[in-house]
Formats: sequence, structure tokens, C-alpha cells
Amino acid sequence: MPRVITTQDVVRAAELAGGVLQVEAGSVVPTVARQRAEQLRIALEAMPIAFGDQVIYITASFGVSNFPEHGATQDELIQASDNAMYLAKTGGRNRVVIAPAPALPAPPQ
Repeated sequence: MPRVITTQDVVRAAELAGGVLQVEAGSVVPTVARQRAEQLRIALEAMPIAFGDQVIYITASFGVSNFPEHGATQDELIQASDNAMYLAKTGGRNRVVIAPAPALPAPPQ
């Protein structure tokens, strides 16, 4: 039987993450970051959680961004990841989405 985590484990993890899981992975390309997030998503989905006298399962949506393609600052990268996460949620949840490339500025007229 897989390891069962408790509700307290989940609450503590959420408190630590503050709703945002930020991973600085050096020079990892977005496709590799997506694979890692997908592995985590699958592991979370398969992990039973003890909740009172019930066992529940959770799913997760992830947004992946990469420097410098999706932003030059930490705030820009977090915003790009957050937008990608919402795309994952609105696209059916329990998915991993790489942030879309930012729109190019319009040429001067």
C-alpha cells in the first residue's frame, strides 16, 4: 500500500508554498521542466490522503515558465507561470502547461 499522508501534511505544505511552488532549476529547458512537473502531478494524483475516516485523492495543475523566454524578472516569471496554471485549470485541470511565448510589441508606425 502506498504511503498515506495526513491532512496536516497537506496543510503544512500549502502554508509553506503559499499557493505557489517555485522551483529554480538552473538551465533546464521548458520541456524538461514540464516533464518534472508532470512526474509530480502523476505522483500527487496517485497518493492517498487520510482525511478524517476517509481516504481522498487530489489533482494538481501546473504552469511552467522559463527565463528569459517568459520574463526577465522573478515577478514576470511568476506571472507567466500563474497564467499558464490558469490555462491548465480552464483546459480541464490536472494538467501541466508551459507558458505561451509573450506577444511581440507592435512595430512603430
